[in-house]
Amino acid sequence: INYFPLAIPELIEPAYEAAVGWIQDTYTNGLYRGGYTTGHGYVNYPVESLENEDEYLSYYYGDNVDDITDSKCIWDPLNIFTNPQGIPTKHICVDLDLCN
Repeated sequence: INYFPLAIPELIEPAYEAAVGWIQDTYTNGLYRGGYTTGHGYVNYPVESLENEDEYLSYYYGDNVDDITDSKCIWDPLNIFTNPQGIPTKHICVDLDLCN
C-alpha cells in the first residue's frame, strides 16, 4: 500500500501544472490584468507569465520598486540573492554608483 500517492512523479507533475494553470488563468490573466485586484502579487510566488522586468517589478512591489532596488544595491550589490524574477542590481547600482 502506498500511503503517499503524491510522491509518485507521474502524479505530481500534472497536479502542479493544473494548479499553476488555474492560478494563471484565474488570478493573473483574469483578475490582475482585468484590474480587479490591488494590483500586487505575492512576492514568494513567481508568476511565469510575467516575463517583462517592468511588469513583474510593478506586480510584486508596486510603488516601492525604487526603495527596494536601492536597498538591494546597498545590501546585495553583487546580486548573490536572486531568482529569475528577482530584484535587479546591475544597471541600477551602476547608476547609483554603488557597484564597482
